[in-house]
Amino acid sequence: MDSTNVVAVCYDVFRNSIIRKFIIIYCAYPSKIPSIILPSNVSPFGVGNKNIIEAMSRYQENVSSGVFNAIQLASIKALDEGDRNIDHMVEIYSRRRKLALASFEKMGISVTAGMGTFYLWAAVPNGLSSEDFSTWLLEEAHVLVTAGTAYGKYGEGYFRISLTVPDDRLAEALGRIRKALKGK
Repeated sequence: MDSTNVVAVCYDVFRNSIIRKFIIIYCAYPSKIPSIILPSNVSPFGVGNKNIIEAMSRYQENVSSGVFNAIQLASIKALDEGDRNIDHMVEIYSRRRKLALASFEKMGISVTAGMGTFYLWAAVPNGLSSEDFSTWLLEEAHVLVTAGTAYGKYGEGYFRISLTVPDDRLAEALGRIRKALKGK
């Protein structure tokens, strides 16, 4: 992508703008790309006719706050030059995914193992609610997981773990979960 022809614009403008009824424009919220290269910073963007994007950007500036300029520029840089890091990051997350899947299998916990994310959704064991199990893990194993219900009612019966922590911390957390479940 040639960053000289792209003007970053926040997604909000597309949601409420009359413009969206008359043109087709590519809108994205690249939550994985910037967070791989710039953790905790995501930057939605639009790509299309330069004049239309500039007009939308001017509109956006006047209706709400946008993403901090430094984050927009860093996101453009990451999109332009970040490909060389992607294989390395995929390798890291794949290694962590395999570690977690093997550990949960040994614990008898069923896991939904999607291929396009650095999160794993695991079934709550022992018939507890998602929230009760997550609280129990925090209190007994000192491991923080996210109750599935944090993402809505269909998350009940599941908890989510992140593969974004370093390998040694992930292995430690999985060991603590295993030990806590054995003592239960």
